[in-house]
Amino acid sequence: MRVKTVIAMLAAVAVAAMSTASAGWADTTPAPAPWAATQAPGPRPTIPNPSPNWTQQATGADLAQYYPDRAQRMEKEGDAIIRCTATLEGSLAGCQVVSESPKGYGFGDATVKVARFFRVRPMIRDGYPVESLVTIPLRWRLAHTAPAAVPPATQP
Repeated sequence: MRVKTVIAMLAAVAVAAMSTASAGWADTTPAPAPWAATQAPGPRPTIPNPSPNWTQQATGADLAQYYPDRAQRMEKEGDAIIRCTATLEGSLAGCQVVSESPKGYGFGDATVKVARFFRVRPMIRDGYPVESLVTIPLRWRLAHTAPAAVPPATQP
């Protein structure tokens, strides 16, 4: 008996709700907040950004500081490509090595380390800033110093 009463009450509430909506009463449901404010915590989908608007990039001094030790000792140059998430604040996070050449000299790891020097304007989607995926190709070259010029012999 009790179950039938509860079911009857739920049915009555559902009918009342439908008749209220059809009677043209104003909807008092609040409008949803903007996209970023309604997202649940945790990973958000990221959108590829093929042409990021860089506001800061690593300098030659930054690169020199992180040049892989083994590669420097062996006078090796290389290339690396990393992919990172550009955050809403403009920093890069979650960087991963996509490729490096030659392998085994640490150019990929070094590129991930210098990613902290890069800043990018957030990508705008539907009027709101969103996180995006950016790809950074980096060419690692040794700073070759030209041999010092030999001064001309002085004649007595």
